[in-house]
Amino acid sequence: MSSEGIKLGNRAVEQFVKGDVVNLKSVSPVMTVIGNAAGDVVVAWFIPPGQVQTAKFPPEALEKYVAPEPKAAGQVPGDGRVREGATEA
Repeated sequence: MSSEGIKLGNRAVEQFVKGDVVNLKSVSPVMTVIGNAAGDVVVAWFIPPGQVQTAKFPPEALEKYVAPEPKAAGQVPGDGRVREGATEA
C-alpha cells in the first residue's frame, strides 16, 4: 500500500504494512499482514493443527491488534483491584 493510505470519501483508512499484526473490527483470530491485492489487505493466520490460512479484507474492516494488559497476581476480574496480600506479577 502507498504510504498515504487509502481514502474513502473524506475519511482516511488506516494503512497496514507487511508484518503488522491485525484483527477484524468484529471477531477474528490475530492475523499477520503479508501483502496487498487490488486495494485489499492480505493476511495469514494459523489454525490447528498448524495449517496456514490466508484471506484478503478491505482495510476499513481491519484494525491493528492491541495485546491485552497483563493482569497482576490476585487481581479481581473486571475492576483492576488487587486482593490484599497478593503480589504484583
